Formats: sequence, C-alpha cells, structure tokens
Amino acid sequence: MITKEEFAKMMEHSILGTSVKKEDVEKGCEEVLKYGFAVMYTNACDVALAKSIIGDRAGVGSPVGFPQGAQTTKVKVFEGYDAIENGATDLDIVMNVSRFTDGDADYVKKELSEFVEAMKARKSDVVVKVIVECVCLNHREKIEVCNVVADSGADYIKNATGFPLNENFHLGDIRLFKAVVGDRLLIKASGSVDNVEDAIGAIEFGANRVANNHAVRWLAEFDENRWYVK
Repeated sequence: MITKEEFAKMMEHSILGTSVKKEDVEKGCEEVLKYGFAVMYTNACDVALAKSIIGDRAGVGSPVGFPQGAQTTKVKVFEGYDAIENGATDLDIVMNVSRFTDGDADYVKKELSEFVEAMKARKSDVVVKVIVECVCLNHREKIEVCNVVADSGADYIKNATGFPLNENFHLGDIRLFKAVVGDRLLIKASGSVDNVEDAIGAIEFGANRVANNHAVRWLAEFDENRWYVK
C-alpha cells in the first residue's frame, strides 16, 4: 500500500492535444507544483513555457514521434534535441509500430538505440521512455518488444500514447511488462487509465509512474477509497 503523498509523486500530469492554450499549460504546471506530481508533459511547442514555470522543482516532459511513431530516426533525434534545448528532462518516444508489426524488430531496436545514445550524449540525465502501443500488439509481440526496449538502453517502457484509440490501457499489459523486464526497465502506465482504481492497480502490478490528465481528480478519488489507504 502507498500513502496519498507517495501516490502523487508517482503521477505524471499532461496537457497534450491539438487545441492546448497557454493558460492550460500554466494551470497544469501550477497543479504539478501544488500537488507534488513528478513530471509535467506538454506539446513540444510548450516545453519552454513549462520549464520557465516549473524550473527544477519537477520534471518537464515532451513527446517524440507522436502519435504514430512513423517519423524517420533523424527526425525523432532532432525532436529530442529540440526538447532538451527547451528544458525537457523526460522524453517519451513512440517506437515505429508499423515497422515492428511488420516483423522488422531490428529496425526498431536500431532506432531506439540510436535515439537513446544521442539523447544521453546531449544530456546524460535525460529520462527516455519508449511507448510501444500495446493495443496494436499481440501477446508474442508484447514479450518481444519488452526485450527490444530493454536492450536499447532506455529507462522506461510505456504501454500507450492514448491517441487515437479508446480502451488502450489494460492492467494485464503492466503485469506482463513486469514479468518480462523485471528490474531491467522502469514501467510507465498511460492511455485510458480513467479511474484511481486502475491507477493504483497499475502500481501494484509494477508501474513506477502513471500518467494521464486526471491526476488531480485521482487525488480526490484516492481520499474516497479509504479501504485502500494504510
């Protein structure tokens, strides 16, 4: 069991989408600082704004290759460099799902390895999280991709972008991740995690971070679930 404060520290807040206003980003950053969330994720164009508000009091994250992961490796590397220059501490890169499901795991492993190496060379403590989009993978592919991500040198494996599909979060994927990667990778649960019960369940199954734009609501729901609080 975890306390409410510990739960908050495992949350990653996000303001991502196609119609995000600066005031939305500012509000999200204020919530991160108020509640003690770990990271604030924004669209790439808002990373510098988020960093100017948060400073070093929490992490600032940016997506790379969103949402399909179909950009070339060179483009993804440029996105990563740009995010770091703007103050990002955390990068969530979408693997090339198309290449992977087409049977070309070597392409994906090479791309991820190149990306991780380039980012760590630019900023040694940057945190790289690889999104594998579990909803597009079968059981065998999920196991294989865990090993691909672990071999790339990334810090985290993440189950979903949350775009564009609904129902893209399953607790079983988090449990499978933990069974396969053990201590080789940290785990981030994201996507359609719509309630605090699933957020807590993900942590119990091995997630080190849980992300969505519901973090503030989850804290209120955490209080209501007193059966869980120790």
